[in-house]
Amino acid sequence: MKVKMRKASITVEAVLVTPLVLMVIFLLLSLTFFVHARSWYTFAAYESTMLAASEGRLSVEKGEAAAQSRMEWWISQIPLPAEPVTVQTVCREKEIQIKAEGNILPIWSRNAWEYSVLSESRRNNPVKTIRKIRAVKQIWNQK
Repeated sequence: MKVKMRKASITVEAVLVTPLVLMVIFLLLSLTFFVHARSWYTFAAYESTMLAASEGRLSVEKGEAAAQSRMEWWISQIPLPAEPVTVQTVCREKEIQIKAEGNILPIWSRNAWEYSVLSESRRNNPVKTIRKIRAVKQIWNQK
């Protein structure tokens, strides 16, 4: 015996399933934008930190200025701009620290998703490092 589906049952199913599918699609889009922005600013912070470590070998101010200018450049280059990002750059004698904070407004919600990126690097001195390597090599060769 064949069971016939009612004509309206497909319409009811479509009405119930379509909003659910759209909500999942928009949630995935929002998550994609969030992950993209967070990874972009993470990369920018790490590259700016490494630039500050190499540029600021002789003066802390020069390294901090280089890090800030590189971070501003990366922020201006993002293909999917988000809400304004706050960047804090701290350069000390032994370490460099860049912190970027911001938020992404999801497509279907009013609550912003916040992210915070922290990049730290120790300031290196290549002359001291090379001297240490040579001293260890000299001790090793004496044995």
